[in-house]
Amino acid sequence: MRLDLLLLQKGSSSPSTSLFSPFARLFPLEKKQVAALPPLRPLALIAKAVLKEAGLNQVFTGGLSSYCTTLMVIAHLQEEAAEADKAAAAAAAASTSSAPSSSSYALHYHRLVDMGHLLLSFFRRYGKSFDYERQAVRVSKGGVRPKPASWVLPDKPRYLLSVEDPQEQGKDIG
Repeated sequence: MRLDLLLLQKGSSSPSTSLFSPFARLFPLEKKQVAALPPLRPLALIAKAVLKEAGLNQVFTGGLSSYCTTLMVIAHLQEEAAEADKAAAAAAAASTSSAPSSSSYALHYHRLVDMGHLLLSFFRRYGKSFDYERQAVRVSKGGVRPKPASWVLPDKPRYLLSVEDPQEQGKDIG
């Protein structure tokens, strides 16, 4: 289901997004990421469905926003691509010939388009291996990076999820 909202100002026939400017400026980012990362849309939809089933999809009840979930999926895909690049480079270096074999590239490329692998590794990353005290989701920095010291507040627990807003770098929206 898709719902498009338009605001028409009195006396104007063109839509206005001035009231929703923080949200309106997110759409170009999401469109760009969906085009660059084809697995983004299905992975984000599945992650959001799982969160909804668990009752963790509403921010005001302690859940994750749709935007945070999307950023987590983008960071995961960035990390998976970096890991695949490292593995391909290691395979190329280990190869006895000067040119890497096409089968090693195919194996690492398959890892990036295998939705089953991407889904399981997403849940493994954020459910088991992600260090919430020391790591943050920082899409603008390439995925998962160390949590900035300024985000660790003395009155808040260190284990809370930290997600940087790529529209306002340095702002924790987690």
